[in-house]
Amino acid sequence: MADTDNNMRKGFKKYFIAILIISSVFFLIELLFGFAANWMIKSVNYLYVTSLIFLFIQPDFITERLESPDKFIELKGYDIWGLLLIILGITALLIFIGFKSSVILIFAIAALFVSIWIIIKYKNLITKPLILKGLIIGGLCSLAQYKYYPSLLTILLITPLFYISASLLNDKFRFTKVHFNNNSFSKSITSILIGCLFALPMALSNLSDVMTTNPYKWINQFWQPIIAFNFVLLEETFMRLFIITFIYVLVSSKTDKKIIPVITAILISSLIFGFTHYPHVNIQNCINISILYGLPLGLLFYKRDFETVVGYHFMINFISAVSTYSMIN
Repeated sequence: MADTDNNMRKGFKKYFIAILIISSVFFLIELLFGFAANWMIKSVNYLYVTSLIFLFIQPDFITERLESPDKFIELKGYDIWGLLLIILGITALLIFIGFKSSVILIFAIAALFVSIWIIIKYKNLITKPLILKGLIIGGLCSLAQYKYYPSLLTILLITPLFYISASLLNDKFRFTKVHFNNNSFSKSITSILIGCLFALPMALSNLSDVMTTNPYKWINQFWQPIIAFNFVLLEETFMRLFIITFIYVLVSSKTDKKIIPVITAILISSLIFGFTHYPHVNIQNCINISILYGLPLGLLFYKRDFETVVGYHFMINFISAVSTYSMIN
């Protein structure tokens, strides 16, 4: 039965390519002629995201066991369900507080304290190359705020903490791959390009919203769309590399079944990712962002690597930024 299912999934690759091409063409025609109703666009979106999820999830994932016997933290008196309830409760509370100010700011502050705790806990595992790479990532991320020096300095200081702490957890508990940490620069570039390819339909779909809402009003120079990479690197370092990895290792301390911490981490990170867009979009659209963008990014992060999600997210933002510059000029 498992062999039959695996063979079916291998054969599905050609159908996925067909869905990718058809979806891309559909959204391209919609951009040119505006022929599709909103329900049609959403249906194609969900079809593509569902096919992407189906492409990467394997049946043996249900029974897969954790590779590392280590435990991140001991929470005596709580079973796995108690821990999940606590995590969901804290997440909901932070989102609620964020509605009153800024969801992303509230989570960033909470994560900052957690990252410092992780670095202290695993300080003996920190190496000079990892510190250097954290500083490089922080420097690249900070360029997104090149016009706003207080924000630039803040990002330059805190992003390395997120990157280093998440890398320490990922190296120890082996959630995904980060080719940059392994000095595999050619693999990093390849994964970014693969991520860009996977994102093409969603990038074109997102473009139809961008053309009406114009969120990139600050773009007035031909070179500025490339800054999308710096914004994306910052978001993915925080949302995927840090949040997913942290929740995964936290939940895995109470179970040896890999499916529970993986699904919990991806779902919660997707929810946080969606609601960090509030109040720029309404709650319904926050949920759509969680499902249509957060879920595939989380899945690609787990099944492929960090660089793939950077490429996926970059493609979506870059095309939108280029189109904004084209409309203005």
